[in-house]
Amino acid sequence: MVFNIKKTGLLLATLCLLFFFSSCKNDDISLSGEEQVSVDAFSKAFQPLKLPMRIYDTSLQNMGDTTSISYSAISGIIPDSIFQSVKKDKIKSQKITFHAIGKMETASNQFYLLTMKYGKNTDLVVFVLDKEKKFVAYLDLLKKNHSDEYDHNVLVTNEPAFIISREKKGRDNSILFSRNSMAYSTSSHTFITVMKDSNENPEDMAVINPLDTLPQKNKLSGDYVENKRNYISLRDGKDEHSYQFFIHFEKNDGDCIGELKGVMKMTDTRNAIYQQNGDACVIDFHFDGRKVSVKERGNCGNHRGIKCFFDDEYVKKKQK
Repeated sequence: MVFNIKKTGLLLATLCLLFFFSSCKNDDISLSGEEQVSVDAFSKAFQPLKLPMRIYDTSLQNMGDTTSISYSAISGIIPDSIFQSVKKDKIKSQKITFHAIGKMETASNQFYLLTMKYGKNTDLVVFVLDKEKKFVAYLDLLKKNHSDEYDHNVLVTNEPAFIISREKKGRDNSILFSRNSMAYSTSSHTFITVMKDSNENPEDMAVINPLDTLPQKNKLSGDYVENKRNYISLRDGKDEHSYQFFIHFEKNDGDCIGELKGVMKMTDTRNAIYQQNGDACVIDFHFDGRKVSVKERGNCGNHRGIKCFFDDEYVKKKQK
């Protein structure tokens, strides 16, 4: 048998190209299909973001339509517990889809920005993976549907930090605003508040609980309340010995405000401590029945006014 070398080479090249494009097509199908994908395949769907970048709630619906990622595809990367609040709205996992916006990388972590669509809702979220490409944190940044009178947006900076803002016109046509800057902490493996700024009257502002939708299955998880402006929320941590917490208190008729979000670790069955590298603030927690007492130890001045302290007792609220 005689082979035509040129024709044979051309045929091989054609087959290689067909195989290449077929592989690409299969990768696309796997991202929107029912099979789980690898972290590398997930990462390839995201292009590096050009920062800083501001995103408005009014633009969420049409963002990231080029690459669709199914819930099933990333279920092996992102824990199922992250989506429990969505499923409470009777949305099945098969109806949750994601669209890649872009990614950011630091020496320690990878940040993936996506829109999450379920029912008539669209949320902007960020997932964080560590050096070993394991999921470590999640933050809900923005929602398409707001029932208030504010314009909402988020500014993503180079660090990266996420400055979540809301604005509206006041009665005198001035702009009233509130801004909350969030950044990922590698020591606590969670997002923490690094700056708050507002020109609104605190009495007119609702206190936003950033942990509100997170799972609360562990024994001590729940909301411990004095009133609607003085409370502590505990949510499940990475294991039964750690809890995510958010404290907000207001004293002296709102003249002195304290707020802190972090992770506390149990030292025994009734006591826990918040202590983070780089933060002089240390807080002790003591549980007694349905009550928790909070006692400041160390300098927590970065998280409160100078005339008040983290020193209160709260009663656990019954879950609905």
